[in-house]
Amino acid sequence: MNEEKLLKRAAAYSLVLMICIVTFSTGMKTPHESVSYASEVIKTPTPSIETNEIAEENLVVEAKKIEEESILPVEIDKKISKKYGQNLIAIRKPDHLSKDYSFSIEDLAVDRRIVVTITGLKKESINADNIYRIYENNYNCGQVNSNIMLPIVPISDAIDEARAEEPAYTQENSSNALVLPTESLTPTPIPTDSVTSLDITYTSTPDKNVNAVLTLDLIKTYGYVLKEDKNYFYICLVNPHDIYDTIVVLDAGHGGNDSGTYSHGNEYLEKDMNLDMLLKLQEYFMKNENIKIYTTRSTDRRLTLNQRVNLANDVNADLFLSIHCNANLSREIHGTEVLYNENQNDWNIFNSKQFAKICLEELVKKIGLKDRGIVARSRDVLIIGESKVPVALVEVAFMSNKEDMNFLKQEKNRKKAAEGIYNGIIRALEVKNGKVYDNRSDK
Repeated sequence: MNEEKLLKRAAAYSLVLMICIVTFSTGMKTPHESVSYASEVIKTPTPSIETNEIAEENLVVEAKKIEEESILPVEIDKKISKKYGQNLIAIRKPDHLSKDYSFSIEDLAVDRRIVVTITGLKKESINADNIYRIYENNYNCGQVNSNIMLPIVPISDAIDEARAEEPAYTQENSSNALVLPTESLTPTPIPTDSVTSLDITYTSTPDKNVNAVLTLDLIKTYGYVLKEDKNYFYICLVNPHDIYDTIVVLDAGHGGNDSGTYSHGNEYLEKDMNLDMLLKLQEYFMKNENIKIYTTRSTDRRLTLNQRVNLANDVNADLFLSIHCNANLSREIHGTEVLYNENQNDWNIFNSKQFAKICLEELVKKIGLKDRGIVARSRDVLIIGESKVPVALVEVAFMSNKEDMNFLKQEKNRKKAAEGIYNGIIRALEVKNGKVYDNRSDK
């Protein structure tokens, strides 16, 4: 009888325990399912439009939270923070500075990098905790934290290095073009800090002072306004067009261990020809103060294709021009052609095709080589296809053709080519912006 009572009591306890477990799990289940996490989106192997929308909604929530929790140092100048507060770097001044201290910045635009030099310090007194960054209502200080990058699955981001800059031989041999990969892309982070890396080094001076060199990698290329007060040095990151009325980006194709094409016997390399013509072109622009020029390279260095086109897109250039030399398996083919982005043809404003046509006309007029026309090449030339501004890639002459190569090897002819390209850019700017910039050399 006692055993029967014990069994009944155990059964009752079991029933009560089961009811508690069911009730508890049901209560926990509903709120869990009503919450979505941004991190869960990253686990999706093949992102869809729906997953992108979910990620974007979560990012809005996260960004708002960061904004609500942001507290700026009270000493930051209110007028400066009000005017430039969406993107501002404030460096706290050390307690002791010499009377002849200085604060300067070097803009390494194509690298999305600035080098800030502060001279006249009494000791090594600047560290990451003294550097405050305000970026679109997000506040950061100290070393860059990778956790401040909010992840999102990209919808239509550029594909880094997915396309060749150009096949070895153009137009007649377009089968060399690379095919874009179809696999899903790596998720692209949404930044909450304008700075992606920060490094501080010091050098001693003969007068026993110390200079601080701050190297800051940024999320993009900006224009810079420098300010200071008794408490801070300020670097105001602005749209370059807020400083410069007209912007042109010039690119010398290839460089470093990427020689491009070459002449018979490798006597002349395309990378050197391209750079020489760019430097000569830059000299023409030095006489024109109405135009801001960015160059992708001024030395023999290799850049990624994305670095080149990102610079033009970052600064929202009025025009983006890349200088190249051509080649073909047939040594009989010769002349000048200009590549353009046909995806811009439906623009209601000045586009790549118009720019290429003008450049070709002015260049051929100056150098007298065969006019081979303009060529649509957005599909397999990344810097053309990914350009969000009017772009022209000039193929000055064929290094595989004896007559064209004889033309290119003479410095006076490379100067003529630079002059022709300059005339084309100036004429294109006048058409695009509806105003006179300079008298072209043929006027």
